[in-house]
Amino acid sequence: MLAIADTSPICYLIMIGEIEFLPKVFSQVLAPRAVIAELLHGDAPASIRAWASSPPYWIATRETPLLATSGLEKLQAGERAAILLAEFMKADIVLLDEKAARRVSESLASWVSLERLPLGVWSI
Repeated sequence: MLAIADTSPICYLIMIGEIEFLPKVFSQVLAPRAVIAELLHGDAPASIRAWASSPPYWIATRETPLLATSGLEKLQAGERAAILLAEFMKADIVLLDEKAARRVSESLASWVSLERLPLGVWSI
């Protein structure tokens, strides 16, 4: 199962020490370069910046494809990039935490947000 990750879900999983959850559930995890840039931002906690400066082998970084962005203007760069990459890659799931981003992504494709997966307490 191909998952595209936005910034916040990665951040949360790193902060609670559960980032290794992703490769256990998904066969492939991609993060847009914009997401990695947000994780490396100077205001991010040191543990987040350290993780993003040397991501594990199981997460691949990709450029955001140049697709129409109508309806995505109000989203943050990482959210916009994750949705565009998920659409381009025909991902099975896009990992988002913001309601506005989830609404936009659900209107564009048939994937689901992490909170809708039957994973017990894993509701982000």
